[in-house]
Amino acid sequence: MEKNKAAYFILISAAVWGAVIIASSIILKGTPYRIQMFNILLGGIAVHMLFIWVPLGNQLRKKDKEETETN
Repeated sequence: MEKNKAAYFILISAAVWGAVIIASSIILKGTPYRIQMFNILLGGIAVHMLFIWVPLGNQLRKKDKEETETN
């Protein structure tokens, strides 16, 4: 995997979690809404896993497979 692609995944990951934190602070501002907070965090986790780490894992697995085939 190219270094640039990994850097983009890391930046996107940071942006997603930044948005989750900001949304959480907006929801919780002065109120005890734990259910809404839980839903936001679950949504952030789902987006993070599906759109960031699954593609990154697939690329790493593909790279490892290519390296073992060439050796």
